[in-house]
Amino acid sequence: MLLAGILCFMVVIIHIVVPADQLKAAGFTAAREDLDVDEDLPNFFKALTIPEANRLIYENEQMQKEYGFELHESSFIEQLN
Repeated sequence: MLLAGILCFMVVIIHIVVPADQLKAAGFTAAREDLDVDEDLPNFFKALTIPEANRLIYENEQMQKEYGFELHESSFIEQLN
């Protein structure tokens, strides 16, 4: 425990003494960067293949029969049909 405490203390001291720009350049930072996300994804219902849609519909029907609750919302299942 003492060794872990000393290591944590050293990391904190390094973060205080060394400038953030140098730490970031070296890859030693916990700062979050903006992620570049591709937003040009197709519509879910157009991208879903027919066998996958049928599997989701069947799975929902089976859960209703066996356990008495819907796995997916009814509007979602209607769009799949």
